[in-house]
Amino acid sequence: ALVLESEAALVCRPEVNATSLSFFLVMPVQRVARYPLLLQTLQKLTPEAHPASGLLRQAAHASVALNCRINEYKRLREVADKYKNPEQLSIKEKINRLSTHSIAKKTARISLQLKHEAGIRPKLVDEDFEALEGFFCALEQGVLQLLDNVQLFLLQRFLACRTEEFDLELEGEREAASVQEVGTALRQWLLPTLEDRTRTLVLGPLLVLRDLLRGPRNLIRKRLDKLLDYEQICEKASLSYEEQAVASTYRPSIALLLQELPRFHSLALQVLWTVVGAFSCLHRDLAADMEQLLLSSAQQVWRWAESAVLDAARRLDTLCLSVQDSLKAPVAQPLSPSSRRRLKQLTDKHGSGRIYQLTGTAVASRDLDLSLSRGELVAVLSEADTRGDGRRWLVDAGGRRGYAPSSKLTPYHQPAEAEASGASGLTQDLWQPAQEPVE
Repeated sequence: ALVLESEAALVCRPEVNATSLSFFLVMPVQRVARYPLLLQTLQKLTPEAHPASGLLRQAAHASVALNCRINEYKRLREVADKYKNPEQLSIKEKINRLSTHSIAKKTARISLQLKHEAGIRPKLVDEDFEALEGFFCALEQGVLQLLDNVQLFLLQRFLACRTEEFDLELEGEREAASVQEVGTALRQWLLPTLEDRTRTLVLGPLLVLRDLLRGPRNLIRKRLDKLLDYEQICEKASLSYEEQAVASTYRPSIALLLQELPRFHSLALQVLWTVVGAFSCLHRDLAADMEQLLLSSAQQVWRWAESAVLDAARRLDTLCLSVQDSLKAPVAQPLSPSSRRRLKQLTDKHGSGRIYQLTGTAVASRDLDLSLSRGELVAVLSEADTRGDGRRWLVDAGGRRGYAPSSKLTPYHQPAEAEASGASGLTQDLWQPAQEPVE
């Protein structure tokens, strides 16, 4: 019994391949095409008084309308597939396609177009389509121009960016090293990343959009030829089979263009705005990366500049001290007769090792202080006062004794030339006053 039931199930099962995806996509459409006949048959066999009669009538009308839409879509699809891709024919193939019929058709189109241009025959004007055609031409020109600019940007921008050849007039090794680090980061990281992202986010969508423009452009060109053919047959009362085919081709093509061009324009504009926004974002990211790179480099340069300034300050302090010492150094000048007499008196009395010279004017500000002029010669008796203050020295100024500031006293050195001249009888003692220390 079980064997008989299984054999009966195999016999009753419909022979369809319901396991593939094409069955679920194709077979329902084929069934929909049969629904109007089935529903109309059911409607005829159903009495008017039956409750399902009205529903069957509505279902039959809906199925007929659905089939009309399907057939219209298939016709538009066939027209679009036929004319959207231009044929790439060689000259030999084009010559082989020439026939008396094609030559006569092209001649009729040219003559009709000449009549339109000369004003002999009025031209059919479709303002809606002409507006869409003008917008499409402007859109196509903008896309092609933007594509050329992006390609030139990728070609020239990165070929011309050679930071190692820039003449920045840098001074010092650290500035050159910083610029070299920034240039290396540009060449190896920032600019290659910008180029790759530009090709992916900007150039790629523009190339796809350019390819998508070919179909509508070819349809618009074919529409002009079909319009000329359609104008020739509009005045005829009866149409042949070929003329009916021309009319049936023109009407779907113009309907397809009027229906699809606005949607195409909207989507193309969205792509363009997205591409331009992506291009701006890429440059914004490049500026942010450059800012981060320059900030890190600036911190290094700042640390280097700080150390350089400190080194320069130390060198300046050393220079100031050396200048101060040089200013304190005595300059050989001839002694006056009174100074020579005082020098001889002090040397005879205290010895040459005790002779000092005033480097600046000393003004008496306390008791027992001496007022001395710059360049005077004194003999130091004690290097401290009675209280042990080493800043006040006890000196002998050639008869006057008192205290003088030690900071303004420097040992006196008689030049060798003066000693030689004194030995020869031409005594020209030289004293060497020093400038006041730089405070």
